[in-house]
Amino acid sequence: MSNRNIFVRPENSFWYARGKLIRFIILLATLCSISFLYFSQKPWELDNKSHELYSLSDHLIRGLWYGFASSTFIGILLIFSWKKWAKTDHNKDLTLSHNPQIENIHSSVFWVLLALIVLLGGHLRWNLVTGGLGWEEINSIRTTSHENSPEDWEKTLWMYQEQNKCIPLAAAIKISQSIWQTKTEPDGSEIHELSLRSPNFILSISSILVIGLLVKRWGFSIGALGSALFLAMHPWHIKNGTALGTEGIIIFLVLLGSLWLTYAINDNKDRWRYWLLFGTNQLMFAWTIHEGIFYAIGFTLCGILLILSQNINFSFRSTSISKLVAANAMACMVYFPLFMPNIMQTFHWEPIENPHSSILPNLGNSIGHLFFGMDISQSGSESPSVANELGQSPIICSLILLTTFFSLSFGIIRTWINRKGAAKILITIVILGLVSILIDWTADTYTHHHFVALALAPTVIVLGIGFSGILNTVKSKYSLNFLISFLGICFYLYIAREPRNQTQTLPFAPYKDVAKHLKQRAETGDEMHVVCYGFGGKMMKFYYPNCTYVKNKEELLLEINKSKNSQKKLTVILGYLEINRKHPEHKDGIPLIKSNEKFHKSREFSGLDPLFKFEVIRAIDPA
Repeated sequence: MSNRNIFVRPENSFWYARGKLIRFIILLATLCSISFLYFSQKPWELDNKSHELYSLSDHLIRGLWYGFASSTFIGILLIFSWKKWAKTDHNKDLTLSHNPQIENIHSSVFWVLLALIVLLGGHLRWNLVTGGLGWEEINSIRTTSHENSPEDWEKTLWMYQEQNKCIPLAAAIKISQSIWQTKTEPDGSEIHELSLRSPNFILSISSILVIGLLVKRWGFSIGALGSALFLAMHPWHIKNGTALGTEGIIIFLVLLGSLWLTYAINDNKDRWRYWLLFGTNQLMFAWTIHEGIFYAIGFTLCGILLILSQNINFSFRSTSISKLVAANAMACMVYFPLFMPNIMQTFHWEPIENPHSSILPNLGNSIGHLFFGMDISQSGSESPSVANELGQSPIICSLILLTTFFSLSFGIIRTWINRKGAAKILITIVILGLVSILIDWTADTYTHHHFVALALAPTVIVLGIGFSGILNTVKSKYSLNFLISFLGICFYLYIAREPRNQTQTLPFAPYKDVAKHLKQRAETGDEMHVVCYGFGGKMMKFYYPNCTYVKNKEELLLEINKSKNSQKKLTVILGYLEINRKHPEHKDGIPLIKSNEKFHKSREFSGLDPLFKFEVIRAIDPA
């Protein structure tokens, strides 16, 4: 005979109601958290003096205990409120209506074109993915060298002495490096850029795929292809999406979170999978960057707004909001044990010197990077800018700018009229971008704001929808629409050609190229005494360990004497000339290095940023 209590309806039983797998997982996680709190070392058992000194083990003990305590509290709340968030609305089919497709394109054609666009995006990013590492990338790897070894996951996940460290990226790089080392068995000193950048590269090209799926889900099939193409060719995304940093991850999470939120809210079958996927995305957002919790909250508020505005049935609105809150609560149960030890270490962060210049001038250039991947105006710089393009081709560039802003305006209007929910998601993301500027300005500790990374996805989506709307407005044969599309793509390629061409020919920084040149000179029998001077010199040792770092004129004179005694040709590697000329510690040696009587420039290597220019300077007479 069954042991089921016949006086309790199944939907009111914690053990028998629908969705019991999720409840049992929460119950098990809560019991595990309680067990950890009971058996683990308590924070009050540690030495009080350890508060003043940095100790990873102490921070780990405190952080994990408080993190699991938070998870226990959340788990208990979820267990006692399970009827609220686990119930099923039986009248949901009456409240949700299917949104018809606004633009129609054959499914096979769409998938083939989207696949070609993804391949194009991968091709445009390949030069940077396999090129030399930049200054920030090398600095990140040098300060977290444990990420390149298969051991010590504790340091990878919880050593958080630098505010710009991305824990998920560090873990992904470590896994990528481990796979590469098992497949190739390389020399320990060898640097493989592809293995280091592969996580960012995968997310970068995945963003192109996800943006196509998202806009197609909103009903704009042609606009989806346009948005994917704009993102694939966008110079800013080509550059920053592949670099070792958080920008590409943020763009991917923004797009993926929007996709899961769209599926979850419009799901007629009352499935948990999309809510759990959205909660996982929220977890990754909060875990990727320390201010990511604010962006996750923004997405949650957006979801609540969409639910309240889309569904007229009160019961369904209540159920959907409860599931949204529960998904975020489950994400918090994982987030607190993962990140609480890192939060405990924020008091030991080292201050960043000049983290940013004033926000307002940078905001104008951020708009330029948002649309074309270059500054609006950059006086006295070799960097491409919109102002320079207007000066060179005023008529063509003016036409392109007018078309761009018309497509943007048309896309905003078209999205709001046809898909108000999608428009609200895009508006929320742009607001979060402005919030990132406010956080950056208020805290005054972050290296830079994430405005472009957050606002790029809404921008290319609206441009794609606007451009496809122009094509739909022109009632003509496919040949004319194809011609208009081709001309529009050519126009965009033209105005952004300089920053895009640079990503195809230059590395982030030429450290690798300089090291290759020095090794070739050494192989030909040229005996050199290599000195890396000033700012950027320490990074050069990452690619060329045989060089000697010097920071001022006094040390440089000592190296000149050493080269004379060893009868080797003194070779100075000098980069970041403008920075070194102004740096109080390095500027005294620049006049000597630039002296035509003592030295001459042998070679010059450039990077994407004009500051990342390195000169190979050889002594005319070591004596």
